[in-house]
Amino acid sequence: MHSTPTIHASHSQSFKTPMPFDRTTFHQSLTFFQAQAGLPEETVVLHWFETTDSTNRKLWGLIDRGLESPVVIAETQTAGKGQYGRQWVSSPGGLYLSMAIAPQSPAQMTLTTVWGLAELLNQAGIPVQIKWLNDLVIQGRKLGGILTEAKWRGGEMAGAIVGIGLNVSNPVPETGISLQQFFTENATTLHDFLQKVPGEAGAPLEKVAGLCVASVQLGQQCLTNFGLDVLRDSYQAHLAHLGQPVQIDGRQGIIVGVRADGNLCVRFMSEGRDLDLSSEEEIYLQPGTMSLGYC
Repeated sequence: MHSTPTIHASHSQSFKTPMPFDRTTFHQSLTFFQAQAGLPEETVVLHWFETTDSTNRKLWGLIDRGLESPVVIAETQTAGKGQYGRQWVSSPGGLYLSMAIAPQSPAQMTLTTVWGLAELLNQAGIPVQIKWLNDLVIQGRKLGGILTEAKWRGGEMAGAIVGIGLNVSNPVPETGISLQQFFTENATTLHDFLQKVPGEAGAPLEKVAGLCVASVQLGQQCLTNFGLDVLRDSYQAHLAHLGQPVQIDGRQGIIVGVRADGNLCVRFMSEGRDLDLSSEEEIYLQPGTMSLGYC
């Protein structure tokens, strides 16, 4: 008779054995959200890792080996990157995903991807807004963000990828929010929300991953079918600070939109004049030159 092995743990620390990623649930979720978004069913090749330095870096390695349509997901990252080289804290319970996208200008890739995420999350009933340029927020708190990267060969863009970090059930700072926290604050649960999505009930990351991949595909389709101007207008419809005042060099302006190159449009009113078009002045701020902050 074999005895049952016992795991000893101190009261101050808990140990969790990583569960393998449920690929079947992921693909069922992807198909479900593709249908919700009116997209054709399109398969991807999934590569899941318990831990990696960076899902973007891992994805580049797979692409260099000639693999087509790869998607990389990791339970944790040891060297995750955010915008402008900032560290992206990647604790278990969050979604860390990278996938290949069609090469475009850096601004187009960012606008396209973050719009697709905001659009499909809103369609699913989650009131997400975009914080310029590439963050997703709920009521001013950060839910996630994206990072696009490209490789160049002979002066031309040879490939492009996007990395997505989304707070699902992981711990977050006061300025952040997870999907689990959002639903708890609204007297429901993430589990209840995901019940309508096919697949195993205990696989929230797999279902959210399916939504994210479909979101990226939705952004790509919108850009192809309708062009950048239409996509930018849709992006601005989700913009968190649109119409709000902002102080720049001691002057107060109003955020009026985002240009196709990703620059933020701020309009100033000349002092001592009537509020007519002749008294307006607009400036365009490049990404990284200004932070709009969090609540």
